[in-house]
Amino acid sequence: IEQRFDNGWTATSKFRYLDKDSGYKDSFVSSGVDPDTHTVSYWYNRQFDSEYRRYGLDLYAGGPFQLLGREHQALIGYNYDDYEYQYAGYNRAGVRQTGISLFDPSAVREYDVTPTNGYLTRTIQSGVYGQTRLQLLDPLTWVVGSRVSNFTIHSRSISPSTPTAWSKGASANGEITPYTG
Repeated sequence: IEQRFDNGWTATSKFRYLDKDSGYKDSFVSSGVDPDTHTVSYWYNRQFDSEYRRYGLDLYAGGPFQLLGREHQALIGYNYDDYEYQYAGYNRAGVRQTGISLFDPSAVREYDVTPTNGYLTRTIQSGVYGQTRLQLLDPLTWVVGSRVSNFTIHSRSISPSTPTAWSKGASANGEITPYTG
């Protein structure tokens, strides 16, 4: 959503949402090619199903202003992002299939497993930012800006693992990132 004002300023709000489910199985060659039989060994590795959810909000306003007889630009905004990722799966370390012909990839067995572990991670970040573009001379603009950021990461084991309490990971509060150029 964008609102334009008579003085040249605009106020904008944006909302993003993503919800995605995915899954995979993988295995990989775990040996060199046998030169006599033209076969390899496969090592069955893992199978996981995951859910990814993310939503965010960005609110900002920007426009021209007059200073010392010149027109300059300013921008100020706030954003928020909430990201959650969870999975359930099974690592099949040690399960190996030998004697797979290089000329018959269909010989690699399909496998299904019952998930034995699960994990959930949530990252929340927000920040306030601003930028000024000062028109010093007609061909020269000085850009000055900054962002004050907050973020935190929490994670925990979920079913089918033994569920655990949230554990706080990396975080920052009031982290200032200035820039100029």
